[in-house]
Amino acid sequence: MQLIARNHWERDNAISEINSAGHIPVSFYLSDIKAWLITTEENGMQAVAREKDVIKWACDRNIFETATPVSQHGKTLEEVNELTLALMMQDHAETKDAIGDIAVTLILQAHMHGWTLGECLESAYQVIKDRKGKMVDGVFVKE
Repeated sequence: MQLIARNHWERDNAISEINSAGHIPVSFYLSDIKAWLITTEENGMQAVAREKDVIKWACDRNIFETATPVSQHGKTLEEVNELTLALMMQDHAETKDAIGDIAVTLILQAHMHGWTLGECLESAYQVIKDRKGKMVDGVFVKE
C-alpha cells in the first residue's frame, strides 16, 4: 500500500489508514513534489518504528502536555553536553548513549512542530546535498 498526501491532514489520515490495516506506516517527505509518500515498506525501517515508540513513551509521560519547544531545546543542549564529556573521556558506550539521547530529544522537538525526524532530515539534506566546501582542521567549511 502506498499513498500520496499533499498536506498534513492527508498525511495523518493515510498514516491512520495504514495503522488500522495492521501495518507500520512510513512517511517520507518528497520535496521535489511537495508531498508525502506514505507506505508500508518495512525494509530498513527500524528507526521509523523506534521513532513511533519514542513518541508513545513521551505521550505516556505527558511530555507534550507540559514541555515547550524551548524547554525541549534545553534538554537537547543537556544531552549534547553529555556527548561532549563522553567524547573527551573516549567512552564509546556513553558516546553511543548520548547520541541516542540527542536523537530522542530531536524526535520530540520535531513532533512538537508536527514533523517527523525523517522529514527534518530530508529537509536538511535537500539544503546540503549540492553544497561545496573544503575540510579545514577536520571540519567541513562550506563555500
